[in-house]
Amino acid sequence: MISREAITEAATKYHTRDINIAREYVQHLFLNFLYKKPDSDHLLFKGGTALRIVYKSPRFSEDLDFSSFSLDAKQIENLFMSTLSDLELLGLPIKLHIRSHATSGGYYGEAEVMIYEHSVRLEINVNTKNKTIDGEYKPIHGDFVPNYGLQMLPEKLLVQEKIQALMSRRKPRDFYDLYFMLCAGLISLEQRPLLEQILPIVEITNIDFRQELEVFLPRDQQALIRDFKHNLIAEIKRHAGTI
Repeated sequence: MISREAITEAATKYHTRDINIAREYVQHLFLNFLYKKPDSDHLLFKGGTALRIVYKSPRFSEDLDFSSFSLDAKQIENLFMSTLSDLELLGLPIKLHIRSHATSGGYYGEAEVMIYEHSVRLEINVNTKNKTIDGEYKPIHGDFVPNYGLQMLPEKLLVQEKIQALMSRRKPRDFYDLYFMLCAGLISLEQRPLLEQILPIVEITNIDFRQELEVFLPRDQQALIRDFKHNLIAEIKRHAGTI
């Protein structure tokens, strides 16, 4: 298991807080154990944490989001609880107030994992309403755990869902993830017309991006979020071809 000193060293290296490194370490362990289990290939990783772990987004993320085309809530819960047991066997205490239940859209699970003095909330959300989708295998080369592989929602669908999330819920992290996807070239030409719908949403928002995002971003991103709305608008216009 990672040492307390290694967490601090990694936080210094990535210009962030110890808690972000501790949380990401737990996420890596969870995914590593999860994708060694039977039927786990029917869980397709997606969302903001996938952007971080697979595509190297600078934004640290809290939730683990998945889509599943064949597992029911009970099967997903068995995978969740079995993976938590693996974490406990490794020496990471799990606090008792675990919450897990079926939802109208699939499954929700939450646990609190202790790693040294850090209390890490481990939350999974699984959407089981998707049509049958073939996942994409992605090898993961983490700094804190041995290399492993996972099944991921295809890139085009991941981007599409992130855009839809921004347009519906408009959380600060959705706007930042859009900025990252634009800069990383993840938004296809086919998807770019959607930027014309997003632009007025960004223009009218009054979110304090610095307050909301500061804790999850390394220091080299702090200048970006001081005037994030302006920077995002410029990036949208550049990719939409309206400058």
